[in-house]
Parts: sequence; structure tokens; C-alpha cells
Amino acid sequence: NIHAKQYPASITKIMTALVTIENSDLSDVVTFSENAVYGIEPESSHIGIDVGEQLTVEQSLYALMLASANEVAMGLAEHVAGSVEAFVDMMNEKAAELGCTETHFVNPHGLHDEDHYVTAHDMALIARAAYHNPTFLNTVCTVYYEIPPTNMEEETRYLLNHQKLLSDDDWYYTGCRGGKTGYTDQALNTLVTFAKKDNRILVCVDLKTDGTPIYSDTTALLDYGFDNFQWKQRKKEADVAFRLPLDRQLEPDLPLSWADACGLKALFPGWTLLPAGISAKDLTTKKAMEPNTAGPWRLKTSYYYKDHYVGYSYQYAS
Repeated sequence: NIHAKQYPASITKIMTALVTIENSDLSDVVTFSENAVYGIEPESSHIGIDVGEQLTVEQSLYALMLASANEVAMGLAEHVAGSVEAFVDMMNEKAAELGCTETHFVNPHGLHDEDHYVTAHDMALIARAAYHNPTFLNTVCTVYYEIPPTNMEEETRYLLNHQKLLSDDDWYYTGCRGGKTGYTDQALNTLVTFAKKDNRILVCVDLKTDGTPIYSDTTALLDYGFDNFQWKQRKKEADVAFRLPLDRQLEPDLPLSWADACGLKALFPGWTLLPAGISAKDLTTKKAMEPNTAGPWRLKTSYYYKDHYVGYSYQYAS
């Protein structure tokens, strides 16, 4: 059911964090408005921010991802975009940029709205992009964080990561690299988990699960991925003489087909993640020329196993 539309609850905050990190500095100061503090459901997750209180973006990200603070999500949205509505537009634009086609956000925190939904497939695309951001990864990997006294709070706030597979003795999963939990009455439990073993990184998305089975289901899915898939390296492509037509030299932005060029040198063999027991010889390929901002045109070879895209390699003009 990877394309079934579901309510994400607080795993929404993965996108909130990614958009925030890409559009602000960690040292920026967030001043929380009345709308940010009181514009959420009173009994929902929060860390007790006061109107006019100030946190840095960095502190806010920890409150967002560890404590799932909804008022912090609102404050970050206003800080980054000027309004929650404008920030939500940025979230949806980012989702489209990442290839999401069945996702629609209406708020930055994930509290229930019938028009706020994702699919497991789209959420995996979002989570994968977030994982590759070092600031995001450093945040979600953190088990414990302290926010010192602020301009309006004399006490230190102590935050614990809600992701049980990262730190809970009963549910701890070896190789877990953090993630994000979520829950509403309508969404039930939702969970995104990152895990790394033997140079393989997996992201698991679990939606609409009632209670702790979300952790056992995630563990089973991750075990399946690690046990049944492995990296395979493609052999280096043969070198041939290179020729680039004159019109492509004069107008490099024109489309270039594989038939227009020959003679590319494979500097880096491609890697693909395949089901265990499958040989790289079982793959089919598609080739296409691409412009390269760092140098000459390059040939991209995409690899497919039973029509499923599994990896790519580049060859460059010699």
C-alpha cells in the first residue's frame, strides 16, 4: 500500500525541519508569536513556549524533532516564511521538487486535517532527502538535548527523543540512525526510521498502525531489507573514441542523444542495490546524455531489474 493516502501526523515535521534548515541559519533567533503559541490544539505536544519567548533555530529544531513540539513548528514556519500559509506553500513546493505526487500539506506540525496527507512512497522520498542533510541527521540522531533558560523561562528544558528504536532498551534497533514518530486519533501511529548496516542505509515508513506494533513492524521491515538486498558493482564500461557534433559544441544546451556521441570513459563503475542472489548480468540499461556543470557532457547509464530502477553510473568524455 505504498501509494495509499494516509494522515502523517507528526512525521510531517521531517519536511518542516528540512525546509527550515534549507532556508535559515541555525543561529537565527525565533520569536514566538501568539498565533504560534495558541494556534495549536491545547492538549497536543508542546514544550510550553510563551508568547514573546525566543529560541535559536538550532534549539527549535531539537524541540521540533525530539519533543515534537507543535508550537515550535508554528514558530519556525512564521520565522522562515513570514506566515504559516506561506511556509506550507514552501513545503508543498519542496515535495513536488522531490518527486512526490500524492502528498499535500496544510500545516507544519501534522495535527489532523482531511486535506493533509501523504503516501508511504512520498514520505520515503522526503525522508531520504532529509537524511542527506547533515544538520537534520545530527538532530534526529540525538537522544538527549537541553535547552537552557531563555528570555522568559528560568528553567532548563530537557528533551528526550521519542524514537524508541534509537534509545529504548525494549525496542532498540542496532544501526538505528533516528527518525520521527507521530500520532493522532485519525492517523493512529506513524513512524519514519533510518538505519545503517554494512554500508547500507535504509529508510522505513510505517503509517496507520495502532500502538507498539509499529515498532515490531518497522524492525521486521528493516531486517527484511538488510537480509535480502545487497550492493552489486557494475563492471567498467569499455572505452571508445569520443566525438561531439559541432552544433552541440556551439549550443551545449541542445538535447543530445546516445547516437550523437561516442567515446566516453567510465571513471566510476556504478553500484546498484539488488535482491540477494541476483547478478548484475540480470540488469537492463537505458543510456542518456546529460549536461555537466563541472565539465563536459556525460553519459548516464540507468540500471533496471525487472523494470524497477535500481541505480546508475556516469561516463565522462576522455
